[in-house]
Amino acid sequence: MADLEALYANPEHIVVTAHRGLSARYPENTLLAFEQALAVGCEAIEFDVHGTAEGVPVIMHDHTVDRTTDGTGPVSSLRLAELKKLNASCWEGPHVWGGYRRKRSRFSGVTVPTLEEALDLLTGQVALNIQVYAETREVQERIVELYAGHGLYGQAFLMVSSFAEAEVFRQLDPEVELCVGEDRANCRRHHEFGLRLMQPWREDVNETYAAELVGLGMWANMFYTNTVQEFETFWRPGLRGVLSDLPDVLLRYLRSLGKA
Repeated sequence: MADLEALYANPEHIVVTAHRGLSARYPENTLLAFEQALAVGCEAIEFDVHGTAEGVPVIMHDHTVDRTTDGTGPVSSLRLAELKKLNASCWEGPHVWGGYRRKRSRFSGVTVPTLEEALDLLTGQVALNIQVYAETREVQERIVELYAGHGLYGQAFLMVSSFAEAEVFRQLDPEVELCVGEDRANCRRHHEFGLRLMQPWREDVNETYAAELVGLGMWANMFYTNTVQEFETFWRPGLRGVLSDLPDVLLRYLRSLGKA
């Protein structure tokens, strides 16, 4: 289900977002990880976007390629042709505890995807949470062009770091759905800014916070849980979704409860 309104229509339904795809089992932020997230039934996928030296939006979390590929250097200093020569399967496991960089790549032929390639694969199949790390106006404009060109209105949102950056994207296209990483504990500020989506840190979530979200009519996806135990520790009624490196684990658990 790609439609955000439909996805969050039922307050009893918990939306599990695949963080960088099925990233604890497959190379993060690759088409392979996205395909595997689709295969286990994820309703939403999160990924990160940087710009290349010539301004092409590509899928990568870090500012450099050092951790996840067999190359080195800032993404913004490499041209697309150079990035495409790299193997993007050098990290294994979750993005935090338990993850590690391999001495050799895990899979052959796994490359750094462009944003366009990711959208070609995913548009219409799942909701999209697109974390933006755009260093230049050129990259920001290209992201908005691809968002509009793929008809992502109502199906995807851009997660940006600050309210100032959100203003830039509003100027480029007022209809683009936005979520802001700044001041995540203050849901009223986000609501007054005209946002309906939030991505709170799990440590900030408590009963009061969740109740305020409900009162404001906002949709909040908690970041993050990778185990059932973590989910039970941090989850509060009123939240609407959760991001996970192991979405298959959470989906099995939530389906057993009739909540996914």
